[in-house]
Parts: sequence; C-alpha cells; structure tokens
Amino acid sequence: MALPRLSPGKNTFQLSTRPLRAFFNHSRWDRGEGLPGERLENLAAASKAPFLRPQNPSRPGVLTFPLGPDGQVEEVRVSVRARAARGSQGVTVALSLSEDGGTTWRQLEQFTPHPEHTMNHMWFNHLIRNRALTGNRTWLKVSVSGGGLEKVIANSLLRASPRAPTALRITHLWREGDKQQTATHLLAPASKQSTYEVITAPSGLVNEELRIEGVAP
Repeated sequence: MALPRLSPGKNTFQLSTRPLRAFFNHSRWDRGEGLPGERLENLAAASKAPFLRPQNPSRPGVLTFPLGPDGQVEEVRVSVRARAARGSQGVTVALSLSEDGGTTWRQLEQFTPHPEHTMNHMWFNHLIRNRALTGNRTWLKVSVSGGGLEKVIANSLLRASPRAPTALRITHLWREGDKQQTATHLLAPASKQSTYEVITAPSGLVNEELRIEGVAP
C-alpha cells in the first residue's frame, strides 16, 4: 500500500525486476460489482459504507473467491479495507487460503486495528511469497466481524517472458516549499537490478507522486 517516499536529505532506492505478469482482482461493491466467482455467507451489499456487511451481526460474514489465473503463481498480495461498526475498534478480519479448490483451509493471518488507530476504516495487507500456487486451484477466504468490508484487492504474479524488451523509468515528484522538484531513474532493458539516490532539501519536503513507466525501445 505505501509507495516508496522521499525523506529530507539523501534517499537511496534499490530497484529490481523479474519476468512476471500481474493478474488483478479488485472488488467494486460500492458500484454494484463484486469479485469474479465470489461466494457470500452472511454477507449482503449495502448502499453505504461498509458496502458489504454481515446480515446477522452476531456471526462473522464470510467472503470466498478464486485467485483466478491459470498457471503457477509466485506471489500474492492481498489488501482488505474494513470498517468498524462503531468507533475505530472492534472489527476483526481473518484471511485464509485454500490450495485445493476450497476443500481445506489454512488461516494466514488475523487482523485487528492498532490500539492507537482513531479512524473507523482501515487497510489490512498480507503477502504470500516464495511458494508455488496453482492459480486455478487457489481460493481466498475473508471473514469479518464487528464491522464490514469495503474493498478486497488480490494481485497475483505469474512467471511470463516479456513480449519485447523495455526499459523502466521511475520518476519521483515532490515539492520543496513552493517549488516542484523531480528526479528520474532509468533501468535499462537488460538490467535486473540497480541502486539510485535522490537528494532533497533538509526540510520543507512534501511528497506528491511516484511514476513507474515502461519505455519501449
């Protein structure tokens, strides 16, 4: 969720690439669109936030959905935006994984708000890395109690050779007082990793944007 940001002074970044393509799942319950293949248990869409909430608040609401892509998945990033029913605390979200099409499940993590969190909505994030998952056999389960769900995002990375070699251009945009500053780094097509630095003023820095662009030859 947090993009690399600049701090006052010298910033050092390491950039690396791998031959992977992304498969993107993103809920749109606020627009009447759910996740492909989703199954709901004790959950129903609502016209206001949280947009997916338990019908019976005394029991958890359960969302299950397939990861989706064919082929071997090397990495999965899951982000869940939840909202507490009252105040900023009390919501619990559990994330589980099935590798056999939903027959058996293993809980990956259980999330609750940080005790100092003061807003009634929050993001929870989980990363699955360094294991091979069969995309069309993998399912995810999100259970929520004490509140509801607003968004669920699941990014899958699959090994795939690039169709054509491209460079990667990274541009940082920030402000120092009233003056806008930019710094650009280019990773050549044949390179897999590089390190670069961005120097900023010692104070008065405001981050604005990070751009990542593929540059065709």
